[in-house]
Amino acid sequence: MMNTDGVQDSFPVRIRKSKNFQDFVDGITLTAIAALLIVVIMLYVTTISFSTDFSLKQIGFEAVILYAATVSISLLARKYSRRKGKATQRYNEAAERVEANNQFIIERGYSAKAGAYCRKWEDTELRSARMKVLASVAISVDDFESKYIKYNKRELVAHFPDLTEDEIKVILAAKRIKRLRYDERYLTAADEINGRHSPSGGFKARTADRINTVQMFVTGAISGLFSASLIVTVVADPSWATIVTCAIKVIMIVIFGVFNIIGGYNMSAVKEARELADKADEQSRFIRWCDTQKAEDDASAAKELSAEKIGV
Repeated sequence: MMNTDGVQDSFPVRIRKSKNFQDFVDGITLTAIAALLIVVIMLYVTTISFSTDFSLKQIGFEAVILYAATVSISLLARKYSRRKGKATQRYNEAAERVEANNQFIIERGYSAKAGAYCRKWEDTELRSARMKVLASVAISVDDFESKYIKYNKRELVAHFPDLTEDEIKVILAAKRIKRLRYDERYLTAADEINGRHSPSGGFKARTADRINTVQMFVTGAISGLFSASLIVTVVADPSWATIVTCAIKVIMIVIFGVFNIIGGYNMSAVKEARELADKADEQSRFIRWCDTQKAEDDASAAKELSAEKIGV
């Protein structure tokens, strides 16, 4: 029986840049973050020092600049931390396993068997999921597929009057279980959630990163609106207290950037590394399955050849 335990996600392995280039990019990124922080601080200082009146247009302009700075700093910080996460030993070891398995699969010509493996996995997982549901009323999957699956509730009552209401309810629940789709490209392409899903399905790190990026823009917008209200206060009352209030905004941007650094690092060093390790494990299962199929095919061919010789 095929192993359907565990969850594997798809993550493309990219060619890693040289360490010197990575160091250069990291330096540029940190410099850009520092420059953006200086721009934010200067924006506040300029507003406090030289603004004598304000308008909705000015407030909107200030808010847009602060919004752009907040989002830019967050994105840069996240990219920086994700590069650092991908430089960890855990990530590199998992990526190397995936790359080695890819090469082995291609060299042995196993890529052509990926479709059969995935369809087999889908069948096995579907039967397993149905078996768990049917177990509560002691109905086997074989009986379900041969006797009950083709009928709706009214037809079940008509054709099988001995079935109880609970049995019918469970049978209908088993019918509603959908087949999971396993993309065979996952096994030969160089991506932890709860629930039922195929190795190539589920909630990916890539999807999580996109959601986090959207969150950055939303949070930045809220932050920009908050900044506008602070600017009004500063212009109306340029006191030490309002200057401290503006400093709080700058600190908020810094804290937001720090959270994104932590989140980006964990995304690559932990989540993506785990997904790569899961993918390598699934590739290993696929390779073992192909080896078994090859051995069976060879044995069958040898048996046929022997039978032909005896016939001759």
